[in-house]
Amino acid sequence: MKTSVILTSYAGLATGTCLAQKDNDVLCIVMDKNKITQILLLSFFKSLYLS
Repeated sequence: MKTSVILTSYAGLATGTCLAQKDNDVLCIVMDKNKITQILLLSFFKSLYLS
Protein backbone atom coordinates (compact mmCIF):
# COMPACT_ATOMS: atom_id res chain seq x y z
CA MET A 1 0.00 0.00 0.00
CA LYS A 2 1.29 3.49 -0.77
CA THR A 3 0.77 6.04 1.98
CA SER A 4 1.70 9.70 2.40
CA VAL A 5 1.88 11.60 5.67
CA ILE A 6 2.08 15.32 4.89
CA LEU A 7 3.40 17.96 7.32
CA THR A 8 4.21 15.32 9.87
CA SER A 9 4.68 16.07 13.52
CA TYR A 10 6.40 13.66 15.88
CA ALA A 11 3.20 11.59 16.03
CA GLY A 12 2.97 11.54 12.24
CA LEU A 13 6.55 10.36 11.96
CA ALA A 14 5.86 7.57 14.43
CA THR A 15 2.79 6.59 12.40
CA GLY A 16 4.80 6.62 9.18
CA THR A 17 7.49 4.47 10.79
CA CYS A 18 4.94 1.91 11.98
CA LEU A 19 3.33 1.76 8.55
CA ALA A 20 6.74 1.32 6.89
CA GLN A 21 7.59 -1.56 9.22
CA LYS A 22 4.44 -3.33 7.97
CA ASP A 23 5.88 -3.34 4.40
CA ASN A 24 4.01 -0.26 3.17
CA ASP A 25 5.56 2.37 0.91
CA VAL A 26 5.48 5.53 3.05
CA LEU A 27 6.36 9.12 2.14
CA CYS A 28 6.58 11.55 5.06
CA ILE A 29 6.91 15.26 4.34
CA VAL A 30 8.40 17.41 7.10
CA MET A 31 8.69 21.18 6.76
CA ASP A 32 10.64 21.85 9.98
CA LYS A 33 14.41 21.50 9.45
CA ASN A 34 14.99 21.20 13.21
CA LYS A 35 12.86 18.04 13.38
CA ILE A 36 14.77 16.50 10.49
CA THR A 37 18.09 17.31 12.16
CA GLN A 38 16.95 15.82 15.46
CA ILE A 39 15.73 12.63 13.76
CA LEU A 40 18.98 12.21 11.83
CA LEU A 41 21.09 12.79 14.95
CA LEU A 42 18.95 10.39 16.97
CA SER A 43 19.26 7.64 14.36
CA PHE A 44 23.03 8.25 14.10
CA PHE A 45 23.58 7.97 17.85
CA LYS A 46 21.23 5.01 18.09
CA SER A 47 23.23 3.16 15.43
CA LEU A 48 26.46 3.88 17.37
CA TYR A 49 24.90 2.65 20.60
CA LEU A 50 23.51 -0.57 19.11
CA SER A 51 26.63 -1.54 17.16
